Amino acid sequence: MSDNRKIYKYYSFTDYSLDVLRNNQLFFSHPSNFNDPFDSSGLLVKPYKKFCDNIGLEHIDEIFEKQGICCFTKSDKPDNKHFWSLYAGNYSGFALEFDEDELNSKYAPLHLEKVHYFDNPMNLDNMKSSFSTNQSDRIYTIEKCIEEFTNPIECNPEPLDRLFQYLHLYKEKNVWGNENEYRMIIGNCSRCTAINQKIHPQEKGDLLDLCPNAIKSITLGYKISPENRKQILKIVYDKGIQIYEATPDIVSQWTVTIKPI
Repeated sequence: MSDNRKIYKYYSFTDYSLDVLRNNQLFFSHPSNFNDPFDSSGLLVKPYKKFCDNIGLEHIDEIFEKQGICCFTKSDKPDNKHFWSLYAGNYSGFALEFDEDELNSKYAPLHLEKVHYFDNPMNLDNMKSSFSTNQSDRIYTIEKCIEEFTNPIECNPEPLDRLFQYLHLYKEKNVWGNENEYRMIIGNCSRCTAINQKIHPQEKGDLLDLCPNAIKSITLGYKISPENRKQILKIVYDKGIQIYEATPDIVSQWTVTIKPI
């Protein structure tokens, strides 16, 4: 596997994150559970009166809430300082390495999407605005999304679903631009039979069973407690996963050193 196929997900240590590791699963959160109201919420849509009048507010909430999001970063190694501090309990948690090819396999095809960082929100009242996602070869416009969804003869929700998926990838540059974040999104129209068979609905999202070889390594933060370290190592040894440790360091620059355990 080449390095550019490595993706990482950072976790703080909780019973939930331990279960994800133990059971070989990924959790896809409903957008309403995100902490940032400017990220993946109805606030991205509802200020645009022209768009909302065409679609209907009840449809906007329904489509958003049926989607699920799982966040990653993509790099040669798990050395993202921002992610370690913000998402992995300030180095008291861990990072899992996944094989992108395994996640996007016939087992449960998932498409990795790069988050885009902008200075201004996407104007949904501009009917000519265009976008695309990795889940479709098609280039969409706001106008066509509305036309196909509101067609009285044959309503097609797929373009609108893709638009809302794209909005999950549209973030404020000034706040989040240093994250280099990627996301996998389960939308209404991407819930194929292969995915539906492996989903376990939860109160705040969906657990998705992974193929056996999806997790390639685990990197522990240097501040993880001895008790938590012991629990994780027992699970990992049973699975035969490679184990590393992450430590902040200064070698001519601010960096994170990754060493095998």
